[in-house]
Amino acid sequence: MGHYIANLRDIEFCLFDLLEREEILGKSIYKDLDRETSMGMLEEVKRMAENDLAASFVDGDQQGVKFDPATGDAKLPESFKKSYKTFMDNEWWRIDAPVELGGTSIPPSIRWAIAEMVLGSNPINSYLRIRHRIRSCCVCVWN
Repeated sequence: MGHYIANLRDIEFCLFDLLEREEILGKSIYKDLDRETSMGMLEEVKRMAENDLAASFVDGDQQGVKFDPATGDAKLPESFKKSYKTFMDNEWWRIDAPVELGGTSIPPSIRWAIAEMVLGSNPINSYLRIRHRIRSCCVCVWN
């Protein structure tokens, strides 16, 4: 285990006891999502964040992104590429994509809880979300 430990108990309390997200789950656009499914998603993101995504933290911090202004190329640490592949292969990008483009309809509060763990494990992971947002916008504009 790396440097990051997600506090899933706290997240669960905030979502379901404080914000009462169960009131909107199972209804309308969230009809396919219940507390058990939401917690399953959060547990899987916790596992991924604490292991696969956090693994690239040190390299990302020490090496950072190398930008070549002459070519416009940005070189990322190899360990981050592995973290990115894990995130994409497990299709977590779907939580930020519109449903029409294959995204998943989840309440913003649950999406934010997932983002908290992803970004908490390694701030360079904001690249995961930014890159996907740009790609989603391009698909919307071009289609």
